Amino acid sequence: MDSRSRRLRLAYIVDLHPDVRLLGHAPVDRSCLRATIARRPEVLVLAPAAGRAAEAGHLVVGVRRGNPTTMILALIDTEERPASLLAGELSADRFLSPAAAPLHQVLQAVLDAGRARRAVEPARTK
Repeated sequence: MDSRSRRLRLAYIVDLHPDVRLLGHAPVDRSCLRATIARRPEVLVLAPAAGRAAEAGHLVVGVRRGNPTTMILALIDTEERPASLLAGELSADRFLSPAAAPLHQVLQAVLDAGRARRAVEPARTK
């Protein structure tokens, strides 16, 4: 995302919403991957700092392998998306351009992704 303060504001508004429980926010690294897989979130929002999209791509691949039911929303500009984020099943479920997406739009995308995941989950258990 474009700035640390914007990422923190996003975490804050997500945490304030009554229909969402924020499990945490952290830099994209191995410990983030392990924590994400262990917590099994319904929705993972990736908002990497500028120039860190490649690390986000590795996190997407790891989360897909460790917890394939997690919906992934990636806030990465089109020109920064690594090829791994554009390829098949190891891609994010949805992309938003961080520069063009106001925070309320990102929150709405998180809520929509959570609803979509819950709608799919009962079908998988039948």
